[in-house]
Amino acid sequence: MNNRHAVIMAGGAGTRLWPLGRRERPKQFLPLVDERSLLKASAERLNGLLPHDQIHIVAGADQREAAEKAFGVMGERFIAEPEGRNTAPCIGLACQWLVHHDPSAMVAILPADHWITDEPIFRDTLERAFELATVSGRIVTIGIVPTHPSTGYGYLQLDGEEDDRGVPLRAFIEKPGAIQATQMLTAGGYLWNAGMFVARAQTLLDEIERQMPATSQALKAIGGAIGSADYDATLKAHYGNCQAISIDYGVMENADDVWAVPGRFGWSDVGSWDALGDVRPRDANGNATKGEAALIDCTNCVVDAAPGITVAAADLEGYVISATKDAVLVLPRRSSQRVKELLSALIKEGREDLK
Repeated sequence: MNNRHAVIMAGGAGTRLWPLGRRERPKQFLPLVDERSLLKASAERLNGLLPHDQIHIVAGADQREAAEKAFGVMGERFIAEPEGRNTAPCIGLACQWLVHHDPSAMVAILPADHWITDEPIFRDTLERAFELATVSGRIVTIGIVPTHPSTGYGYLQLDGEEDDRGVPLRAFIEKPGAIQATQMLTAGGYLWNAGMFVARAQTLLDEIERQMPATSQALKAIGGAIGSADYDATLKAHYGNCQAISIDYGVMENADDVWAVPGRFGWSDVGSWDALGDVRPRDANGNATKGEAALIDCTNCVVDAAPGITVAAADLEGYVISATKDAVLVLPRRSSQRVKELLSALIKEGREDLK
């Protein structure tokens, strides 16, 4: 078991939770639900399953300080990307580091920005995925058993019934419309795609080589320089040649013999203000508030006030209000996905300072 590792992907700009999330403080570095940042919570829920020194973080080079603020000095366990290239190159870079130090390394790929309520069940599920990946040599994904017909998540279509090992995966399904999501929930045999994978690190690199040869060539050049004085220069020279694509599109959709382990541990990707309202504590009227807020006859609202700011509202149903020192966001919860659109409009007007 000493060859087991976790790689927590902590890159990203955090614009879906603007104005709270910014380029210099994306959501994974913020204490959104309790006093811990999402990143710190992601690492701490691995306690008892993996040693601390076998937990790695991959993120932008400019995010090292924030990561080490949460964990202390990480050394080589912080794997720096010189630029964002989406999750396929990110995972490939991390796997190069792992294989360099341990050719037999098993790795759990985990996003940093998820919230999980039942951590013991999560650890049990991850243990199952490790065991299946170790014994079978397969890539294993952990999918979430759906609780409602969500249109905000991709889906995994299963190819059979779950047993003690898991279940074969038939296909990755794009985010569906409302009718299709309802049909899939009724039919059963589908999981939400949580972007969690367990496999041998070398298996993931082999799939990248088979499906993304140019990216594989760039990653091999970088991997060959690990531990040398030329590493930083080699990383900068070659990482930009990696195709900017997600691991789902670049690898998983056409990978050989992927299996799934269903997860039932209370999960959210905290991907919008609406989702954040579902995981924060709520009052008797369904309002999820943080900071100073005075609400009269408001229900099902999400209110976030920065220190020193007070939000007052009346007669609102299902609204988001986020107030920081330089911006205020107000919109219906059902329109949470339009936050990026609003920010883009502000940037076009020259408000680069609000990114």
